[in-house]
Amino acid sequence: TVPAGLQAARETLRLLAGTPALHGDDLAAIRATLREWSRQDGLFENFYFVQPGGQAYPPDGEPLALHDRDFFPAFLRGEEVAGQVAISPQTKLPTMLHLVPLFDAGGRLVGGLGGSVVLHALFERTVSVGGGSAGERFMLLD
Repeated sequence: TVPAGLQAARETLRLLAGTPALHGDDLAAIRATLREWSRQDGLFENFYFVQPGGQAYPPDGEPLALHDRDFFPAFLRGEEVAGQVAISPQTKLPTMLHLVPLFDAGGRLVGGLGGSVVLHALFERTVSVGGGSAGERFMLLD
């Protein structure tokens, strides 16, 4: 089973992926939306808008290149990517990346909404939800 914190992250991204601002061509407006979400959310370290060419735009700063990552071909096939472990370029902390593809009305991949969850925060949330009982176990495999 998927731990509750990871499931919440996936469901949140799926919900946010339907936001009209993400389906437009205005990158500045998209980044403003990501910036607002990043200020309000306690689970995600950051949100990213990923273009099919491989550029991942955080709310602020330079884009990151994702085209050479192992999971990128699955994204280009329109698959949701969940649980990719990476070191955050901003905080240098271990994170887990989730990426939800975005499609236009014709079903063509136009981008993706990514979100990174800091593993430390996820572990804390899992322990607090588990209440110190048997709790949940999960394994990270690379």
